[in-house]
Formats: sequence, C-alpha cells, structure tokens
Amino acid sequence: MSMLNPPSLYETDILLWVEDTVTKLRARDFEHLDWENLIEEVEAWGISQRKGLLSCLMRLLEHLRKRLYVPSESDCKGWERTIRLPEPWPYAKDVAARLTVKFWQ
Repeated sequence: MSMLNPPSLYETDILLWVEDTVTKLRARDFEHLDWENLIEEVEAWGISQRKGLLSCLMRLLEHLRKRLYVPSESDCKGWERTIRLPEPWPYAKDVAARLTVKFWQ
C-alpha cells in the first residue's frame, strides 16, 4: 500500500469493520457503508451456509443408508443420533427440497 491509499478498516481490522458496518446499518447510514466489502462478505456467508447445509444433508443420507443396511441395533446408535438431531437451520427443508430437485435434474 502506498501512503496515498492507506489500508482500509476492512483490511486492517475485520472485527472493527463489522462493528462499524452494523452501526451504520442500524443508523441507516447507507451513504457511508463499505458496499464492495459488505456485498463480498454477505455473498461469502451465503456460500458458507449452503456448503454447511449440504454437508449436513450428505452426512444424514450416509447415516440413513448405513442404518438401512446394518442389521445390528448396537452398531448404529451413533448414526441414529445423527438422524434424530434437530435441523440446524429453520429453512433447511426448503433448501433440501431445492437441492434434491437440482440433483435429480
């Protein structure tokens, strides 16, 4: 970085940048938001959430399949716990339905 372009708050202290961004959003100070980095962070968060949900769904399908093929009750207690866990996100059913449709297309 040159002295003409000092590093931004986003580049120097991401946590402080988040606090500042939240403060500006709550105050509806849209004019002074760091839009470029805010959009990048929201997009990355969405991708991360989708990957996390897909990972949970894949584990669930794997454990369901194992449970179907393992005859012994004592060998599958861990898989059954995974199968019975509550959904990690309130919108998981909607996303799972969309992913299932995409998968079968």
